[in-house]
Amino acid sequence: MRWIYITFALLAGAGLAVQAGANTQLRLSVGNPLKVSLFSFIIGTIVLTVFVFFNNRIPLNSDFLSQTSWWHWTGGILGAIYVVAVIILAPKIGVFYLFGLLVVGQILCSLVIDHFGWLGFERRPINFSKTVGLLCLIVGLFIIQNSKN
Repeated sequence: MRWIYITFALLAGAGLAVQAGANTQLRLSVGNPLKVSLFSFIIGTIVLTVFVFFNNRIPLNSDFLSQTSWWHWTGGILGAIYVVAVIILAPKIGVFYLFGLLVVGQILCSLVIDHFGWLGFERRPINFSKTVGLLCLIVGLFIIQNSKN
């Protein structure tokens, strides 16, 4: 069963690279990264609305509002910032380098979140192998950035 999760994660990651290209190309027509991001989120909202509508296991009620903290809603804000950043940065530094930087940022932040058990995650302390893995990513990025085309 684990291979299904790994495959899904790999496909989702590949989808992010394709999304960067699609949104960057859409920017050429629309001209503004904020408008492109808005259109991207509108389409995503429509798709998710259809999924929720046809999925009977998802209850539609407002009880969840009283059970959430303000910071639980920051995921949408961070998602919007991410999409705008990718639209702006992909043509400037290239998709490969951009996603390398994004992965390093994600891994670094994930290490800290896991180490302290923040955001409701189980505490998983930073260890030597995790630190070496992060350093390998950073060295790889340095090689990528300094390579000749």
